[in-house]
Amino acid sequence: MDDELLVKNETEYTYDKYLELNRFNTFKVKKTAMVILIVSISIIFLCGVLMIILGEYSDAVIYIALAIAFTVFFIFLPTLQTRKIFKSDKMLQQKIKNNFEFYNDRIEASNTKGNSKLKYEDLYRVYETDKAFYMYLNRIQVFMLSKDSFIIGDAEKLANLLQEKLGKNYKKV
Repeated sequence: MDDELLVKNETEYTYDKYLELNRFNTFKVKKTAMVILIVSISIIFLCGVLMIILGEYSDAVIYIALAIAFTVFFIFLPTLQTRKIFKSDKMLQQKIKNNFEFYNDRIEASNTKGNSKLKYEDLYRVYETDKAFYMYLNRIQVFMLSKDSFIIGDAEKLANLLQEKLGKNYKKV
């Protein structure tokens, strides 16, 4: 194993950072689900418009109200999920700092609850945004690294390393 520490990041999963993660996951990653939802809401809304054209105003109100309700619910879904998770997850309530160390051949993740060693090929996909890196182990499990929390190296150095190691599984959005 190559023991030269290239990049180190220490990210605390605060409510706001976790909310960013949930918004990103809902609106950017799950594109197929988002398209299906938007099409469904559009169809419901168009049914309401059709009811207006046909003179069925009471039905039109129901369809349009449903379309608006689904839209509002979808917009606030990440906030609702984050509140629920933070109320039930004792580890998140303790404000544990997650340490990520990047070596040439592996990633080491640790906090007060445990340690993990990963090979770069174990990562399903990594997304880089303006504020964070999201390292997906699979479609559900994700590590979040805040760009303002580097101890060694910086966001650009980590981005270059991840691009080199992951190729097409690294996405900047």
